[in-house]
Amino acid sequence: MDIPMLGLLKGIVFGISMAIIPGPIFFLIIQRTLNDGAFVGLLCGLGAITADCLYALIAVAGLTIIAHYLLAYQSLIVLLGGLFLIYLGITTYIRHIEPLNENVITTSGKFHAWFSTFLLTLTNPVTIISYTVIFGGLDVASNTLASSLALVFGVIIGALLVVVCLLGTLTYFRRQISLHTLSLINKVAGVLLTCFGIAAVGRELIALASR
Repeated sequence: MDIPMLGLLKGIVFGISMAIIPGPIFFLIIQRTLNDGAFVGLLCGLGAITADCLYALIAVAGLTIIAHYLLAYQSLIVLLGGLFLIYLGITTYIRHIEPLNENVITTSGKFHAWFSTFLLTLTNPVTIISYTVIFGGLDVASNTLASSLALVFGVIIGALLVVVCLLGTLTYFRRQISLHTLSLINKVAGVLLTCFGIAAVGRELIALASR
């Protein structure tokens, strides 16, 4: 097997493993898909994939200075991400659920769907550590340009496969869910997102206090 194809396969596996982890981004995509439809859910997924692609490019380009600062300022990044997650959780919990009508989603609403998951993925400590440490351990910076690009492309493909499968499943079940059940799911998602945010903020504050 040639090197670029091996890099592509590694990227696909890595992208799938990153996208399938049940975390705040995963639950946010589920919540937005059920509430606002598959297109908004896809935008959320693309936001996360954009952040994954950015970190993958940093790793394969061997930009150690950027990686160093990402790890050095990880606490601040996670704190900001946690606060944003708490905000999303609260707004999700109090949101009034109405019958699905994708035509009422504004341009700013679509941008917010993409940007919210992009920002959360950027500030997710799992993402930061995975791409700066794990990719660094694989010594991907020493790969050829073709192999490096294939690896990044593989990450995108792997994450996109998970998002498409998730959206397809949610769209199928969305037609069978009543507004009452959807409202309950929405409140549960809001609580989970808020808890993820509180846990992130609390963990970092404790870590900072113990230094």
